[in-house]
Amino acid sequence: MKNKIILLVEDNPDDVELTLLSLKKHNISNEVVITRDGVEALDYLFTTGAYADRDKSTLPAVILLDLKLPKIDGLEVLRRLRADERTKPGRDNDIMETRTTNHHVIKRSHSHLSIIKNHHAR
Repeated sequence: MKNKIILLVEDNPDDVELTLLSLKKHNISNEVVITRDGVEALDYLFTTGAYADRDKSTLPAVILLDLKLPKIDGLEVLRRLRADERTKPGRDNDIMETRTTNHHVIKRSHSHLSIIKNHHAR
């Protein structure tokens, strides 16, 4: 995944720092683009607003999406990604949801559901 972009959509500076440290610790050296709210994330993904001049053919390989975001929440961002032909799940795209609940992380990818222990749950 070298040279592929990771989009981090996170409004909490502490969580941004922890995520970047974790990526570095695991030797993930991809470019990380950080957006701070749902509107900015959608602008980046669909090349509108401040990102209107961005190369439209380059989408992130991975999107790390916080669900509780200002302006437009993460669930709405996810809904819009699924609804758009360029980003909806299919052959080249797969959307996985991860939610934290107490001491478990719930991951769902299309029809697959798994619950794994989360040692760092909030």
